Amino acid sequence: MLSELSSDPDVKIIPIVLDQSCLAELPVPLVGRAYLDLSEFRKRGLFLGSVMQHLAGDVTQSEMLAWISYTIRKDDLYKSAREYFHRTSVRFMGNARTHQVSINFMQPLLAPQWMWDSPEWGYMLNDEHDTYCPTKGRWHWDYFSPGRSMQSLGTAMVAQFFPDDAKEELQWAIEDVGRILAVSFISMIRKEEAFVLDVDEIIMCISSD
Repeated sequence: MLSELSSDPDVKIIPIVLDQSCLAELPVPLVGRAYLDLSEFRKRGLFLGSVMQHLAGDVTQSEMLAWISYTIRKDDLYKSAREYFHRTSVRFMGNARTHQVSINFMQPLLAPQWMWDSPEWGYMLNDEHDTYCPTKGRWHWDYFSPGRSMQSLGTAMVAQFFPDDAKEELQWAIEDVGRILAVSFISMIRKEEAFVLDVDEIIMCISSD
């Protein structure tokens, strides 16, 4: 049957390799054909269904290989982020009534000094409203577009995992992740709702962006 299909010009056959050792044992109709090596996917435990979905579409071999390479790099990033962020045991809690955000139920979340020194944030950290007063650990969140106040909350959260004297290059990265948190988490919570955010959820927000 495979021999018949391989000679049909309307049939595209792409051998999928899940283990390098099977390359020496391919059936004759598949020998010499370009194959898709998913052994690294299988070794990492990545979801193979997404690969099949891409294959079913009209993609070229180079596009498919580029997508596989991107997915593996993304998995590397996820593992690196998970390893780094888990070095610091941090959980954030937001009180729905007071809008106080605390770290591990104990200390209020305060902006690091570099945020105060930054023209990006310093001008607004002294503001005081019902749901926003960073000097007292009170921060704004709501089910709305992620404005500057919510971005400042995301940035202050992410900054807790890094040194207070973070270099400027690192500050930019912290701000980028803070904006991701504002979009994917903070702006998804109504202001009358409490929240809990732990390390694993932060990593999920980063990796899904």
